[in-house]
Amino acid sequence: AGSHICRAPGKAGDPCHATRPCGDDVICMPLVHKCFPEVDVFGEACLDESIFANNLMSLFASTGEDFINEIVSSQDTDKLLTVFSDNVLDFVNLGCGDVTVYTGAQADVQVIGKGSTSVGIYASSDGKIGAYVTYCYGGGVGVGANAGVVGGVLLGSSNSFPGESEVFDNDFVVGAGISTATGFTADYKAFAEVGASGGGGLNLFSYQTCQTEIIEEFPDIEVGNSNDLSNYDLYPFMDSSGNDIGKFDGGIRTYAVKCNADPDCLGFNSNGWLKHVIRDQSEWSSWTEDSSKGLYIKKGHKGAVYVEVSSDSCEDHGLFTITDVNECVDAAADVGRTITWGPYGGYEDVVDGCSARFTTASSHMFFNVQGTCDPNHSVDHWTYT
Repeated sequence: AGSHICRAPGKAGDPCHATRPCGDDVICMPLVHKCFPEVDVFGEACLDESIFANNLMSLFASTGEDFINEIVSSQDTDKLLTVFSDNVLDFVNLGCGDVTVYTGAQADVQVIGKGSTSVGIYASSDGKIGAYVTYCYGGGVGVGANAGVVGGVLLGSSNSFPGESEVFDNDFVVGAGISTATGFTADYKAFAEVGASGGGGLNLFSYQTCQTEIIEEFPDIEVGNSNDLSNYDLYPFMDSSGNDIGKFDGGIRTYAVKCNADPDCLGFNSNGWLKHVIRDQSEWSSWTEDSSKGLYIKKGHKGAVYVEVSSDSCEDHGLFTITDVNECVDAAADVGRTITWGPYGGYEDVVDGCSARFTTASSHMFFNVQGTCDPNHSVDHWTYT
């Protein structure tokens, strides 16, 4: 008896060829002979080719080489914000999630090998913006020299933008024209590019290894602040059913963009349902066990209310026991009580959490931490709550 020693299918980054295939969800890239994730970049919902090209060409129209050089040298962050903010949000609204948008002036030369350099500006949905330079080298089938502009979208945050990447250009271009290319960063985040060039030559296919470096960062600038979640309070696990404006795709920040743009929108849930009415908290329902999901409500909206009940526990009424003494003070004020004593705790004959006695104009407040109340202590005594 013996054992059969086998080779596992190739994974992303492994070498490959006809007798050394890649595994599931990765493909063997022709001529390069390397496994890459099986991602049709232009087939992604957020990178529909026509939308992608239109967005970037409008960005080119706002920039151009002279503009880019001016921005890089002057660090005019106001201009950067004006040019990029809406463009980044366009891609976020398409459901891209984290994205980094970039555009720059590019020059390339191809004989047998191919080399190119681009310098430009970038912005990401995580708020980073600045200037970059990219150097690429490789080979392909073609000859010529071109200069123009290039722009792209990386399906990832600014953390994935600098560093190594690999790019494939398989558009047939003669002389000046428009070309597209796709590629992957070192951590296999997909990106797609559109180039507009003038010059001469012929390109059939090229493959290049690139290195991107950040020249300048502008850390104090916010990009795409209309998708900022700081305008919302998150109520984990919860939902306010009905009263929907509509359902959207794309993730939490995309929902925030939609809601911020609609004055009738008061909030949304993690499933993408935007709300024009938020029910009283007593009418909310719990729908998930994931604390990162729930109901997002615009700050200042009176949707999350405190409710007084005079029987049973908060949970029996579909509510939640207050577990913080400072919140107890805020809640008392919210329901119209004026505190003249307390809140104090440690009483075994008083319900756990936040409770009140006497009139709203002169309220005695109690706050017991969980586990203090003993249901069998001082039963039927007037202090029993």
